Amino acid sequence: MLFSKFFVASAVASFAAATALEKRGGDEHCIEQCPGLQCCQQTGLASSSSIISAVTLLDPITLLGILLALPATVLVGVNCSPITVIGGSNGPCDGGTTVICNDNSHGGLLNIGCVPVTI
Repeated sequence: MLFSKFFVASAVASFAAATALEKRGGDEHCIEQCPGLQCCQQTGLASSSSIISAVTLLDPITLLGILLALPATVLVGVNCSPITVIGGSNGPCDGGTTVICNDNSHGGLLNIGCVPVTI
């Protein structure tokens, strides 16, 4: 019973957080000016079979439940990490996609409501 209440609360909170963001980009100083930038190893629609497969491998109970409760058109990121200025590297998101997301509350395993950002 407690699990079902937690699941419903998590799904509602995630759905509420999955609103569209304005795309940002073209600013080489965006790392300093765009707090919350993330580097996600995989991005796609919540309904994408590759996203569902990746999330199933990470956490088949909690995260998959959250993912399946989202609208199919929400862009999500999987295996995400924050981008910082430390080191001033030329490729802050090597091998991934730079995004900014509405909901980063799942420890980087699943970020919800993402928008690609060009740095």
